[in-house]
Amino acid sequence: MTDWIRLLLLTGLIALTCSGTSSAVELTDAVSATRKDGGVTLAWKTDTLCGTKAAYGTHPELLNKKADGALGLYHEVTLADLAQDKVYFVRVGTARHWLAEGRLTISKDGTPSWSAGFGDTKPEPAKAEVEPKPTPRPLPKIVEDGEADTPPPAKVKQETKQPVQPRAPPTQETWGYMPSLQDHYERHGKDFRCTSADDYAAKAWLFLQYAKHKSLPMKWDDSDGTLRIWEPTSRAFAAFNRDGTTKTFFRPNSSTYWSRQPGRLIKPTELPF
Repeated sequence: MTDWIRLLLLTGLIALTCSGTSSAVELTDAVSATRKDGGVTLAWKTDTLCGTKAAYGTHPELLNKKADGALGLYHEVTLADLAQDKVYFVRVGTARHWLAEGRLTISKDGTPSWSAGFGDTKPEPAKAEVEPKPTPRPLPKIVEDGEADTPPPAKVKQETKQPVQPRAPPTQETWGYMPSLQDHYERHGKDFRCTSADDYAAKAWLFLQYAKHKSLPMKWDDSDGTLRIWEPTSRAFAAFNRDGTTKTFFRPNSSTYWSRQPGRLIKPTELPF
């Protein structure tokens, strides 16, 4: 087994490291939008009893309007002061965590229409302010179980260079939505013995590289471009955006969690990134 895979095992990426894993709230039904009482009511369902909240606005980086609902499995919030022939960006979730985001379009006659994800409307930083993204270093050869872990003595003298271990790019390039990173780290970082939010983001990126190399089970959700990955042995789960940045990384408690995830099974060669 190569040094970098052994490192992942020691840090807890491929093995369970604690008995108290975090449980994440998940949607069990898609968000729906209906016109009601002069406003628009959004509704969704979760698999766990939790609070209800929404944040919305006309710009994806400025969701300055709020709406709250009751505690339960079925959630409803009514958004007021919506203009006709306008697009609003909305996030919905529990009292503590966001679960989904989407675009709410109000037609000229006041009819609402919901579509998952913010799409390509989210502004990107100017190219002059963004450092060039480093090219990922090639993965070292993986030694399969049963093979010799140490090369024959004759080759030791010739092979003096150690394989280069992959190094994660900066956190700003690997994590999809930076305001959510600290929350994810506080809830799930202990699953993988992470020492900081940056360490947690780096291990999520390393998990994606390992998953592509080992062809772990993958599901692609065409509705919002989400990639979901599952490692059955350690029960590690991660979700990534369509550009390869991380959404979340944790170990679910439920034994049926992976089977309940939406999306179609794909191979690493089918990934868009």
